Amino acid sequence: MKLTQNDIIKLENQAFYIYQEFQATMAGQTMSDVDALQSHFEEVAAELGEDSESLWDKCESFHEQYINR
Repeated sequence: MKLTQNDIIKLENQAFYIYQEFQATMAGQTMSDVDALQSHFEEVAAELGEDSESLWDKCESFHEQYINR
């Protein structure tokens, strides 16, 4: 199935949410299951047709741009 632009945006937003949740868990701010977050992130990356590491890098870059506004 071909993804629409809206599908891509929703999946990228979902990946960024997972990224933020993972960061909060690592900082001790939430008690989320790290393995579940990683698994879900990898599923989203697969749906986007991207490597999970490159998607993670994209999320990190967006996060840095968001903080440095």
